[in-house]
Amino acid sequence: MARFESNCARVYASQPLLEQGFKRFDAAIQAIQNDQADLKAGKLSERDIDARGRSVLAPEFRRVVEELSQVTLRPGDPRAPLLRDAKRMSELIAESFDMASVEVAGESRPADPARLARIEAELAEVSEHLKADLAGLKRKR
Repeated sequence: MARFESNCARVYASQPLLEQGFKRFDAAIQAIQNDQADLKAGKLSERDIDARGRSVLAPEFRRVVEELSQVTLRPGDPRAPLLRDAKRMSELIAESFDMASVEVAGESRPADPARLARIEAELAEVSEHLKADLAGLKRKR
């Protein structure tokens, strides 16, 4: 009985972390989109994007992972796949922004392009999972 109550308490205490983690995730994704729009508009350079990724975005996605890792959901919670996939996407994005880069012809390039290609492939897969997760949650409402 005490174990059940302890788990219930963790689930209850996790709700603010879950909400905050998802809000932080959404804001960080929006920041990437804003940076890409600024790059396209000429407001930011590739070098700016590279530096911002390391100094701002990677730490923000690591915070998302930290918050989402502390969440305890009740067994069978339909948000579990969304939680798992948002956390994995955040891990991959943080790793990609943390990746060392090299200057080639005035542009920043990943120091390990093969690893970046694997990250991008997994990100595409996880992104599809996230879309399905969200669609599934909307259907269950």
